[in-house]
Amino acid sequence: MRVFCTSQMHDLEGEVADDADLDGRFDLVCADTGETLVVNGWLFEVERVEPAVA
Repeated sequence: MRVFCTSQMHDLEGEVADDADLDGRFDLVCADTGETLVVNGWLFEVERVEPAVA
Protein backbone atom coordinates (compact mmCIF):
# COMPACT_ATOMS: atom_id res chain seq x y z
CA MET A 1 0.00 0.00 0.00
CA ARG A 2 1.13 3.57 -0.56
CA VAL A 3 1.64 5.81 2.48
CA PHE A 4 2.64 9.39 3.22
CA CYS A 5 4.71 9.91 6.39
CA THR A 6 5.09 13.35 7.96
CA SER A 7 7.22 14.62 10.84
CA GLN A 8 8.62 18.01 11.80
CA MET A 9 11.83 17.28 9.87
CA HIS A 10 10.90 14.89 7.04
CA ASP A 11 8.15 13.96 4.60
CA LEU A 12 8.27 10.54 2.96
CA GLU A 13 6.02 8.87 0.42
CA GLY A 14 6.32 5.29 -0.70
CA GLU A 15 5.16 1.70 -0.69
CA VAL A 16 4.94 -0.55 2.36
CA ALA A 17 3.73 -4.11 2.86
CA ASP A 18 -0.05 -4.43 3.23
CA ASP A 19 0.43 -5.94 6.70
CA ALA A 20 3.02 -3.37 7.90
CA ASP A 21 2.64 -2.15 11.49
CA LEU A 22 2.50 1.60 10.80
CA ASP A 23 2.92 2.40 14.51
CA GLY A 24 6.07 0.27 14.72
CA ARG A 25 9.19 -0.16 12.60
CA PHE A 26 8.55 -0.93 8.92
CA ASP A 27 10.29 -0.94 5.53
CA LEU A 28 9.27 1.73 3.03
CA VAL A 29 10.31 1.85 -0.64
CA CYS A 30 10.75 5.57 -1.28
CA ALA A 31 8.65 6.94 -4.16
CA ASP A 32 11.37 9.50 -5.01
CA THR A 33 14.55 7.38 -4.95
CA GLY A 34 13.42 3.74 -5.01
CA GLU A 35 15.57 3.16 -1.92
CA THR A 36 14.32 0.90 0.86
CA LEU A 37 14.18 2.82 4.14
CA VAL A 38 13.51 1.53 7.65
CA VAL A 39 10.97 3.89 9.24
CA ASN A 40 10.14 4.18 12.93
CA GLY A 41 6.41 4.77 12.58
CA TRP A 42 6.02 6.21 16.07
CA LEU A 43 8.07 9.25 14.93
CA PHE A 44 5.71 10.06 12.04
CA GLU A 45 2.09 10.74 11.28
CA VAL A 46 1.35 8.04 8.71
CA GLU A 47 -1.55 8.26 6.25
CA ARG A 48 -2.61 5.68 3.72
CA VAL A 49 -2.80 7.15 0.21
CA GLU A 50 -5.80 5.83 -1.67
CA PRO A 51 -5.09 4.71 -5.24
CA ALA A 52 -6.36 6.98 -8.00
CA VAL A 53 -9.76 6.03 -9.39
CA ALA A 54 -9.61 5.61 -13.15
